[in-house]
Amino acid sequence: MDLSLTPGASAEDINKQSRKLGRTIQTANDILSDSQWRLKYDTDRLYTGYGKLHGPPKFNSPKALTKYYPASSSAKP
Repeated sequence: MDLSLTPGASAEDINKQSRKLGRTIQTANDILSDSQWRLKYDTDRLYTGYGKLHGPPKFNSPKALTKYYPASSSAKP
């Protein structure tokens, strides 16, 4: 996170952006520290696409279920 300010920003602009960032951080803290809000946040994130990219690993993939059978010496190519 940054304040998204130009190098020549005025003190008023810096204060305004600083307060805005502080409110954002406070809101995030309020949501993540309340168990019901945290559950809603996690659920919403899962259904809005984050879970599609970073969901839990799939243990039932075909590769995981495939058994390895080594070639026997009597097998013909």
